[in-house]
Amino acid sequence: MNSYFRIDVNLLSAFMLIAILFIAYRRLDRKDRLNRAFLYTSLIVILQLFVEATTCILNGMAGAWVRPFSLALHAVLFLAAPALTCSWFHLSHLVTGTREPIAKAVWAVLLLPLAFSVVMSILSAFTGVYFDIDAANVYVRGPLFPLSAAMTYFYLLATLVKILADRDRYMREDISLMLTATVIPMIGGLLQSLFYGVLLMWSSVAFSLVVVFIFLEQRFIRLDRLTGARTRDSFEYHVRRRLKRPGSFGLVYLDLDGLKEINDRYGHAEGDAALCALAEAMTASIGKDDFLARLGGDEFLAFVDDVDATGLAATVERAMAAVEAFNRTSGKPYRISFSVGFDVRDERYAELEDFIRHVDHLMYKDKHRGPSPDVDLTKREGL
Repeated sequence: MNSYFRIDVNLLSAFMLIAILFIAYRRLDRKDRLNRAFLYTSLIVILQLFVEATTCILNGMAGAWVRPFSLALHAVLFLAAPALTCSWFHLSHLVTGTREPIAKAVWAVLLLPLAFSVVMSILSAFTGVYFDIDAANVYVRGPLFPLSAAMTYFYLLATLVKILADRDRYMREDISLMLTATVIPMIGGLLQSLFYGVLLMWSSVAFSLVVVFIFLEQRFIRLDRLTGARTRDSFEYHVRRRLKRPGSFGLVYLDLDGLKEINDRYGHAEGDAALCALAEAMTASIGKDDFLARLGGDEFLAFVDDVDATGLAATVERAMAAVEAFNRTSGKPYRISFSVGFDVRDERYAELEDFIRHVDHLMYKDKHRGPSPDVDLTKREGL
């Protein structure tokens, strides 16, 4: 019973995180790097919570097999702690939305303490420098236990420094999230280091991941259920982050032609199929770091990063070709087409709303012009 009271927080945290992981796996876009990092990290923390709970149950248990098993489990706990805090440093880099990788020189500095800690954690199972299991199968801290804690805190402190250094790249809500999610495990780990027998390190990490999930689910990647495109709120959030760093990007405003007629004549299921076909055509025509949002009804807005006028026109031409390929092979009793307005952002459009209105205006001019598949896209107004 005493063991249960020690591990109840771990068990509660593990089951809570399992529920969050199940929801996140179904709702988040798993193609996104940050979402994948969250899912993998959550899975590892769940395993660590159960590993730590198991070590508490084994603590003081009789049996020749207990000591080697307990040593192996403690080695896993000690090497996983700095590995996860190092990955948290990388995750804080992803949250800024930057496409620039962390410099190799920085990684070299970061990975040296991690490699040292991994080796020492494994050696501790034989030397007892970080931890040991005594003759009564009871866990005891080794003489270099403070060094192990320092390795873990090194990455958390480095993350705090990075967040503050990159504060201009963050949205205001992101800074609050990252600071909260970083400080919680620091407090939990500090209390566990100061008070022997208190289990707060991994449970505090689990609570931090819950905070991260709320952020991801509410503010980061919310998808339109029909087409798989992002919602307008998600689109605006990502583009506003993009405005915080230099470089050109383009917007493509699309409007599906004749959606009402398709709905009236063939039914709303066919109208939905036409919307999905347009979304798939546009998504296939942009890069892996670009994205499409459904603004509502039959309107879409695509974000194309690091592009010039010629490249943006080529993107629209690819989308038109993909739509024509759909029309040739779909067997549908109707053909789909779209009106489009697009441009590359420049200094005239400091505000995102102004730039969206601009490409929206170009789209309506195209709609009133009528279909013209042979037009030279690079000569359209705005480019």
